[in-house]
Amino acid sequence: MAVVINELLCYVQNNVVKHPPTLVGVAISEFYTDEVSTAKQCLFNAVESLKLKGAPRNIKRQAGDNKRKLECEDILNMFSFTDTVEECVLPNFVAANLQRIPVIQPGDVDIYSIAANFTTITSQFEVLSKRFDESVAAIDKQQGQIDSVIKKLDALQSDKITGACTLSEYDFPPLNASTSSSWNSVTTQGNLKYSAAMTNSAPVNRTEIAGLKAQLAGPQGTHRTRTRIYGTKKLLH
Repeated sequence: MAVVINELLCYVQNNVVKHPPTLVGVAISEFYTDEVSTAKQCLFNAVESLKLKGAPRNIKRQAGDNKRKLECEDILNMFSFTDTVEECVLPNFVAANLQRIPVIQPGDVDIYSIAANFTTITSQFEVLSKRFDESVAAIDKQQGQIDSVIKKLDALQSDKITGACTLSEYDFPPLNASTSSSWNSVTTQGNLKYSAAMTNSAPVNRTEIAGLKAQLAGPQGTHRTRTRIYGTKKLLH
């Protein structure tokens, strides 16, 4: 059996059968740094040399905050796969530097369990916090749009009130005899002299009014609709 020196793989190989893989993953991801990528490559090279069918693919992880955690998961997944294959015999991974081996006592399992739960809760909190910030930003944007609409409505209302108070004489032109329907009926049937008198507000006497009435009444024996003429006291003097 081959012997390969790698402290991280030595630790995993000797503890993954005694502790839950999740706790082992937390331990190595918190203890090791740059050694994780080296250990992963070493393990996958050893498995590829065995040419096992269905072996997990060596995924190249991009640099980032979760790279180390993901590579630790890849290592644990590979150990889980090799444990299910009877003909698979991995090399014995040993440690040359014992200071690079994390120490896990049976009583430390609960501590790592709490650490794992804390990591999960932290991740969930970050997701919720991001969603909350996005919701607040969306609400602020909508509120800004509502405030803008309210300002426009206030401006329109102000312009409407101001316009109603500043109407000029051109908005309401004066009515005269020539534009009045009642006076038009008189001028088309009556005496032009009387129409001019009414338009210019010239005084007329009773005789002229009586003559106008006779003209409007028509010949005797004919039935015509009488037109009632309204005037003022000023016109009768």
